[in-house]
Amino acid sequence: MHSRCDIACTYCYVYEHVDQSWRSRPLSLTDDTIDRIAWRIGQHAHAHRLDSVRVVLHGGEPLLAGRARISRMASRLRSELAPSTTLDLRLQTNGVLLADDEALCRLLVDEGITVGISLDGDRVANDRHRLSRSGSSTFDQVVRAAKRMGAPRNRTSFAGFLCTIDLDNDPVAAYEALVDLDPPRIDFLLPHATWENPPPRQVGLDVVPAPYADWLIRVFERWTRDGASTPIRVFDSIKSALAGRGSLTEALGTEPSDLAVVETDGTIEQADSLKIAYDGAPATGLDVFSHSFDEAYAHEGFAARRVDQDGLCTTCRQCPVVEVCGGGLYAHRYSSANGFDNPSVHCADLLKLITHVDASVREVVPGTTEPKPHGFQLSHFEAIAAGFGGEEAILALRETAESGNLNVLAMLLKKARDVGAYSRVTWDAVDEVEARAPDAFKSLLTHPYVRVWADRALDGLGSDSVDSSALDHLRAIAVAAAARGGVNFELNLAARGGSLCIPTLGTYSLNTKSIAELALRVDSGIITANLTSDEGDAGGDQLTWRPRRILEGDGLTVALEDTDPYRDCHQWPIEPLVSDQEAAAWQRLFHQAWQIIERDHTDYAPAMRVGLSTIVPLTRSATHQRSATARKAFGSVGIARPDTADELALLLIHEFQHVKLGALLDLFDLFDPSDTRLYDVSWRDDKRPLEALLQGTYAHAAVTDVWRARLLRDEPPDGSVSARTAGEHYVFWRDRTLQAVDVLIGSKSLTPLGERLVELTGERVSRWLDEPGD
Repeated sequence: MHSRCDIACTYCYVYEHVDQSWRSRPLSLTDDTIDRIAWRIGQHAHAHRLDSVRVVLHGGEPLLAGRARISRMASRLRSELAPSTTLDLRLQTNGVLLADDEALCRLLVDEGITVGISLDGDRVANDRHRLSRSGSSTFDQVVRAAKRMGAPRNRTSFAGFLCTIDLDNDPVAAYEALVDLDPPRIDFLLPHATWENPPPRQVGLDVVPAPYADWLIRVFERWTRDGASTPIRVFDSIKSALAGRGSLTEALGTEPSDLAVVETDGTIEQADSLKIAYDGAPATGLDVFSHSFDEAYAHEGFAARRVDQDGLCTTCRQCPVVEVCGGGLYAHRYSSANGFDNPSVHCADLLKLITHVDASVREVVPGTTEPKPHGFQLSHFEAIAAGFGGEEAILALRETAESGNLNVLAMLLKKARDVGAYSRVTWDAVDEVEARAPDAFKSLLTHPYVRVWADRALDGLGSDSVDSSALDHLRAIAVAAAARGGVNFELNLAARGGSLCIPTLGTYSLNTKSIAELALRVDSGIITANLTSDEGDAGGDQLTWRPRRILEGDGLTVALEDTDPYRDCHQWPIEPLVSDQEAAAWQRLFHQAWQIIERDHTDYAPAMRVGLSTIVPLTRSATHQRSATARKAFGSVGIARPDTADELALLLIHEFQHVKLGALLDLFDLFDPSDTRLYDVSWRDDKRPLEALLQGTYAHAAVTDVWRARLLRDEPPDGSVSARTAGEHYVFWRDRTLQAVDVLIGSKSLTPLGERLVELTGERVSRWLDEPGD
């Protein structure tokens, strides 16, 4: 992006080594060159049907190119790539220009550019080499930049730190300084060197065979004691390669390099690390105006880097760790005598480090503790399969949902760490609340939308492109648990799109739709919030707190959820913010509907009393009633507000049957999943898969029961349907449910447990055949 830099690092491979080609290049990419680069990348991606393309904006200092050129590069790349190709756009900076420029940080966030910052550790380590052009320290500026990019409002675009090792720096002090800034990842780099210009050695330690390994091993031991929480690429790469999963960095492993560099004049070069070998080492004679990336791929320089293990020197091929090391960084192998046909100049260091990490991994013996079995018993299954399920059975289902959510949370932590979206502050907050308020934390785990959120967050942490914005919600979960558990607590959270939901408690609204950052404080269960100072002079009056709406029945309290950002999982469009008038209408109907359930449908009430937690208002339809459940949102039902309490009572019973069966399906195989046939369903015009037929049969047995009770009640309340209408509905659903039972049994695809559930359903409905109503 720009061929000059605003600081003067003494070890810089661009300016301080033998290749000085930067002197003859333009300062910055022109608009025409940007357009041509983007077109060439798009051409290559189209030709090879690439799923993803990673582009790193580099320098010099790329931010010197200016906001307009950075934005142009981002927009032109997006326009040239097909919608099926993911753009992973990154930028590596010294951080100085970001230190006090929130608008520039926000530009990078808005453009979807992930930012890596170079920082060598504490002040002493950083100022040993990374000084301004006038010779002054850059440390304070870089730390401010790291804190700004690592703040919740910008963190989705923070990639972490690059740290170049200097043996004169204290390794543990450097590690601690970097970790204290809560980076998503740290990358420790061996200094660029060749056999012609070996890496620096400490005075008096020339006889030490592997001083850089010793330096890194001290970091590794401290990192391991810390739980290896913050990802460190060199250690994670070695572990990954040892496990046969390949390396995570160009500097290790036997995977071929796929990196090309485009300079400010449009020339295509090999990896810029080759600048340390000899003048012109990265050159190819190609440029984006006259040559494609396929032509670059065929160039002998790129071809030489694609050789497998057989292309390494004899020393490397005979080495026991070659599968992990891969000969080290290509540039580090250079000598004037043999070219690149040498082991890495850091060979002894790599051998010692890899061997040490390998030994430490082997020492970790897998635990032999059996997984704790869930408390769900056969008697619970029988109770639910019979159509109802008492409090004990539903509480057992809740426990399994809690356990499942905890497992997904652990998966999310691992995935976030693997892809560089980790935040120690976030996970420390979760650990603290879980330790100090375990009951409150468990309560939050069974909130219906935790699983919905966690699954979407996992989806966002893909291997081709990482969207970590959903991880913000984990901080909100921690705050909610702290408030419910009486834990005093402080945490900053990002508010996106003008609102910030604190699950189960309420929502902050802002009169801005841009990303803002709130400083939240929990004290004795009370949450207070203010915009952070970096958000300008907006003041706290921009914030409006709206508690979550609650519906009260006799002995049953549920949430009327109209703000949680993960509630949109119920098939139909969700209602936006519910007005006070609409909420009052819901309250009247709910109170009456719950009275009807407790009076006329008593067998269903116990399960709902402990299992139903949330109603999501759906948008109303002029032609039909809308209601739905979501398999992953245990305890929640989506309903468009009906006109009568009788209708609401029926919908609540109907949908809660789906909630129960969905939870059973998460625990047990009730049918053969390889059966992909579609079956005739008597209450629909279209054919349905086996699971949908099973769900419908179980739920409509309860619908039949509801209409049966209405047919048999002595004095129908005002506004209810007539006995004749109730009888018609009763017979309709009774007969069609029994037809569905026959189809399910005839499918021969039910497991023994599935057969048991269907048999119990059929027996219950069959007993009503001799009752009046035909």
